[in-house]
Amino acid sequence: MARDFAKTFYNSAAWIKTSKAYAASRLYICERCGRPAKKYVVHHKKYLTPQNINDPYVALSWDNLQLLCLDCHNNEHNTKNKRKIFFDSSGQVVGVQDLPPKGVPKAP
Repeated sequence: MARDFAKTFYNSAAWIKTSKAYAASRLYICERCGRPAKKYVVHHKKYLTPQNINDPYVALSWDNLQLLCLDCHNNEHNTKNKRKIFFDSSGQVVGVQDLPPKGVPKAP
């Protein structure tokens, strides 16, 4: 799920309109791997924080957005945050799983 401070933003008409328009402008092609993105996420290059979420130049500017397929988006967050993010068919976050540090076995 989206972090608590961002839930309202990701459900806002402004974000939904912006993210859909941005995805369509990129022809639903992942900007990282170049494959058609049947399931995709409009990703913020500069991550949203409680301090910048109300800044439209960060939260809604196309200069800060990138269309990613789910695999590329999960890879982005796995390598930086050590977690796996799950999305529904419309690209909305539906769950987050923290991953153990390297060398630590996963719990059964």
